[in-house]
Amino acid sequence: MIWLDYSADTIFLGPVVTIDGDDYIFARYENCTTGDYTRDYMAFLKTPTDAPGTSNRTINIKAFFDYLRVQGFVIDDEYIDLISLGNEMWYGAGEVLIRNYSANVW
Repeated sequence: MIWLDYSADTIFLGPVVTIDGDDYIFARYENCTTGDYTRDYMAFLKTPTDAPGTSNRTINIKAFFDYLRVQGFVIDDEYIDLISLGNEMWYGAGEVLIRNYSANVW
């Protein structure tokens, strides 16, 4: 996951890494289980967060994937099969208004 904005009470621990010119807290939790499914959870939390109402953001997802590959968290044969965008509300209310969305596949 790539988090661009989150509340101050969101607690993820990990090193600060620079991806494509921006700093992110990189959080990795091994062996997370949901039902019969076990996986590693990895997230990048932008630090500082984008300002609420940020109207224009370009994200180079390949740069994040390259970081994971170089660190050995994914292997060369793995690939991204889904890109999704939205809110993950923990409490209260929120919205995302998307006026333009595009993806370039490399």
